[in-house]
Amino acid sequence: MLPNDLQQAMQALLQSFQHLHRLSGSADAERSVDWLCAQLRTHQIPFKRERCRLWLSDPLEGSLIVQGSVPLTIPAKTRSFSAHCPEGIEAELYYDQRSLVFVPESEYESWATAVRGKLVVADQGYEDYVQRLMQAGAAGLIHIWGSVEPALHEETVGPIWGTPVPDDVLRYPTLPVISINHQEGKTLLQHMLHSPLQACIFTRLHEHVAECSLPIVELTGKAKSLSCSLLTTIPGMKA
Repeated sequence: MLPNDLQQAMQALLQSFQHLHRLSGSADAERSVDWLCAQLRTHQIPFKRERCRLWLSDPLEGSLIVQGSVPLTIPAKTRSFSAHCPEGIEAELYYDQRSLVFVPESEYESWATAVRGKLVVADQGYEDYVQRLMQAGAAGLIHIWGSVEPALHEETVGPIWGTPVPDDVLRYPTLPVISINHQEGKTLLQHMLHSPLQACIFTRLHEHVAECSLPIVELTGKAKSLSCSLLTTIPGMKA
């Protein structure tokens, strides 16, 4: 495929996918697989469409209410495999200035004491950081997105790519996690400079098992073959 043809194919994919909400197992996710399979047939690329049942966590709703003389409501989105807390979790806010740096073992206990029981505001929300917060006894995580666009992004805090086994249950978060955009995060941090603040975060998720499609193309070389799966769902919406 020539570079110009590839660019046109990429543009066609964006145009087809931009209106689809591709949660794993959803009708839109299957439509995206249908579209990919049709393109593979058009280009005479052999493929197979595998189907499997996956344990999924669909983020439905997240919100943040900062308490004070004038309560502040900040738009938020929860994460796949965050804890489901529709009744809300209330606690004092704490900004973890060391969320992006390594905390040595000699300083771990003081760090854990600082975040314990708090709704932690942080500049990162990766799975391993969520695990550390969970082990330290934090009440929840409010992740400030790093880039400046106003959109609230999809993400996951589930630690397993693929199908989990029963032993993995201890690794799944037991605390609620939400994200807010960069500008709202700066506003929140400004409010936190003046006095300690209480806040409440709400999360609503749907955990379920659903059948999902996965198109697979096998690229055969001289020495070995490489199987390439074409992921079509929202990043983070996984088993």
